[in-house]
Amino acid sequence: MTALTGPERTVALYASDMPNRRRNHGPEELCAWIVQGVERLGVDTLRAWARFYAGHRVLESARVMTAPVQARHEQRFPRANRLVWASQMSANLLWRFPPTAEATARDAIEVDGGCPCQGTGEITLWGPGISMMCPVHSRAQIAAFRRGYQAGA
Repeated sequence: MTALTGPERTVALYASDMPNRRRNHGPEELCAWIVQGVERLGVDTLRAWARFYAGHRVLESARVMTAPVQARHEQRFPRANRLVWASQMSANLLWRFPPTAEATARDAIEVDGGCPCQGTGEITLWGPGISMMCPVHSRAQIAAFRRGYQAGA
Protein backbone atom coordinates (compact mmCIF):
# COMPACT_ATOMS: atom_id res chain seq x y z
CA MET A 1 0.00 0.00 0.00
CA THR A 2 2.72 2.48 0.93
CA ALA A 3 4.57 1.63 -2.28
CA LEU A 4 1.92 3.56 -4.22
CA THR A 5 1.60 7.30 -4.70
CA GLY A 6 -1.66 9.18 -4.23
CA PRO A 7 -2.50 9.28 -7.95
CA GLU A 8 -1.65 5.58 -8.27
CA ARG A 9 -4.05 4.77 -5.44
CA THR A 10 -6.76 6.89 -7.05
CA VAL A 11 -6.42 5.10 -10.39
CA ALA A 12 -6.38 1.70 -8.67
CA LEU A 13 -9.58 2.54 -6.79
CA TYR A 14 -11.22 3.77 -9.98
CA ALA A 15 -10.37 0.49 -11.74
CA SER A 16 -11.56 -1.66 -8.85
CA ASP A 17 -14.99 -2.89 -7.82
CA MET A 18 -15.30 -0.01 -5.34
CA PRO A 19 -18.99 0.94 -5.21
CA ASN A 20 -20.09 4.27 -6.63
CA ARG A 21 -22.27 5.05 -3.64
CA ARG A 22 -20.89 7.42 -1.06
CA ARG A 23 -20.70 5.74 2.30
CA ASN A 24 -18.03 5.02 4.85
CA HIS A 25 -15.52 2.36 3.95
CA GLY A 26 -12.86 1.13 6.31
CA PRO A 27 -9.17 1.23 5.41
CA GLU A 28 -9.03 -2.55 5.02
CA GLU A 29 -11.82 -2.44 2.44
CA LEU A 30 -10.17 0.43 0.54
CA CYS A 31 -6.81 -1.33 0.57
CA ALA A 32 -8.41 -4.50 -0.83
CA TRP A 33 -9.94 -2.47 -3.68
CA ILE A 34 -6.59 -0.82 -4.38
CA VAL A 35 -4.92 -4.23 -4.62
CA GLN A 36 -7.72 -5.35 -6.94
CA GLY A 37 -7.23 -2.28 -9.14
CA VAL A 38 -3.48 -2.86 -9.36
CA GLU A 39 -4.04 -6.48 -10.34
CA ARG A 40 -6.69 -5.49 -12.87
CA LEU A 41 -4.59 -2.83 -14.65
CA GLY A 42 -1.07 -4.10 -14.06
CA VAL A 43 1.66 -1.97 -12.51
CA ASP A 44 2.94 -0.40 -15.74
CA THR A 45 -0.51 0.68 -16.94
CA LEU A 46 -1.44 1.88 -13.46
CA ARG A 47 1.66 4.08 -13.23
CA ALA A 48 1.18 5.51 -16.72
CA TRP A 49 -2.48 6.35 -16.05
CA ALA A 50 -1.52 7.89 -12.69
CA ARG A 51 1.04 10.16 -14.39
CA PHE A 52 -1.55 11.22 -16.97
CA TYR A 53 -4.16 11.75 -14.24
CA ALA A 54 -1.74 13.96 -12.30
CA GLY A 55 -0.89 15.91 -15.45
CA HIS A 56 -4.58 16.43 -16.19
CA ARG A 57 -5.18 17.75 -12.67
CA VAL A 58 -2.32 20.22 -12.98
CA LEU A 59 -3.51 21.53 -16.34
CA GLU A 60 -7.08 21.73 -15.10
CA SER A 61 -6.17 23.62 -11.94
CA ALA A 62 -4.08 26.09 -13.96
CA ARG A 63 -6.98 26.44 -16.45
CA VAL A 64 -4.79 25.62 -19.45
CA MET A 65 -6.44 22.35 -20.47
CA THR A 66 -6.26 21.41 -24.14
CA ALA A 67 -9.08 19.63 -25.95
CA PRO A 68 -6.96 16.58 -26.95
CA VAL A 69 -5.73 16.04 -23.38
CA GLN A 70 -9.30 16.38 -22.04
CA ALA A 71 -10.59 13.91 -24.62
CA ARG A 72 -7.96 11.30 -23.71
CA HIS A 73 -8.72 11.80 -20.02
CA GLU A 74 -12.46 11.30 -20.58
CA GLN A 75 -11.75 8.20 -22.64
CA ARG A 76 -9.57 6.73 -19.89
CA PHE A 77 -11.88 7.82 -17.05
CA PRO A 78 -15.42 8.08 -18.50
CA ARG A 79 -17.13 8.30 -15.11
CA ALA A 80 -16.02 11.65 -13.70
CA ASN A 81 -17.92 11.33 -10.41
CA ARG A 82 -16.34 7.94 -9.76
CA LEU A 83 -12.90 9.46 -10.29
CA VAL A 84 -13.65 12.24 -7.80
CA TRP A 85 -14.88 9.67 -5.30
CA ALA A 86 -11.77 7.50 -5.82
CA SER A 87 -9.56 10.56 -5.33
CA GLN A 88 -11.30 11.44 -2.07
CA MET A 89 -11.00 7.89 -0.76
CA SER A 90 -7.33 7.80 -1.78
CA ALA A 91 -6.67 11.06 0.05
CA ASN A 92 -8.31 9.65 3.17
CA LEU A 93 -5.74 6.85 3.19
CA LEU A 94 -2.67 9.06 2.76
CA TRP A 95 -2.51 10.13 6.38
CA ARG A 96 -2.81 6.53 7.58
CA PHE A 97 -0.53 4.94 4.97
CA PRO A 98 1.91 7.60 3.71
CA PRO A 99 3.86 6.66 0.59
CA THR A 100 7.42 5.45 0.97
CA ALA A 101 10.36 7.64 -0.05
CA GLU A 102 10.77 5.47 -3.17
CA ALA A 103 7.13 6.02 -4.16
CA THR A 104 7.38 9.75 -3.52
CA ALA A 105 10.53 9.97 -5.66
CA ARG A 106 8.70 8.12 -8.45
CA ASP A 107 5.67 10.43 -8.22
CA ALA A 108 5.58 12.10 -11.62
CA ILE A 109 3.23 13.97 -13.87
CA GLU A 110 2.90 13.71 -17.60
CA VAL A 111 0.61 15.13 -20.22
CA ASP A 112 -1.10 12.58 -22.44
CA GLY A 113 -0.64 14.44 -25.69
CA GLY A 114 0.83 17.79 -26.50
CA CYS A 115 1.61 19.91 -23.50
CA PRO A 116 0.21 23.43 -23.84
CA CYS A 117 3.76 24.83 -23.55
CA GLN A 118 4.92 22.67 -26.49
CA GLY A 119 8.13 21.94 -24.58
CA THR A 120 9.11 25.58 -24.06
CA GLY A 121 8.19 25.75 -20.37
CA GLU A 122 6.01 28.83 -20.94
CA ILE A 123 2.39 29.21 -21.97
CA THR A 124 1.38 32.37 -23.79
CA LEU A 125 -1.85 33.66 -22.32
CA TRP A 126 -3.18 36.66 -24.24
CA GLY A 127 -0.38 37.70 -26.52
CA PRO A 128 3.35 38.19 -26.80
CA GLY A 129 4.97 39.06 -23.50
CA ILE A 130 2.04 37.81 -21.41
CA SER A 131 2.78 34.25 -20.37
CA MET A 132 3.01 31.92 -17.41
CA MET A 133 5.34 29.09 -16.48
CA CYS A 134 4.05 25.73 -17.60
CA PRO A 135 2.48 24.11 -14.51
CA VAL A 136 3.53 20.65 -15.69
CA HIS A 137 7.17 21.39 -16.40
CA SER A 138 7.71 23.83 -13.55
CA ARG A 139 6.28 21.32 -11.06
CA ALA A 140 8.52 18.58 -12.42
CA GLN A 141 11.58 20.86 -12.24
CA ILE A 142 10.79 21.91 -8.67
CA ALA A 143 10.24 18.29 -7.59
CA ALA A 144 13.53 17.20 -9.18
CA PHE A 145 15.33 20.06 -7.45
CA ARG A 146 13.83 19.11 -4.08
CA ARG A 147 14.77 15.45 -4.52
CA GLY A 148 18.34 16.46 -5.35
CA TYR A 149 18.48 18.85 -2.42
CA GLN A 150 17.16 16.24 0.02
CA ALA A 151 19.55 13.59 -1.30
CA GLY A 152 22.52 15.95 -0.81
CA ALA A 153 21.46 17.05 2.68
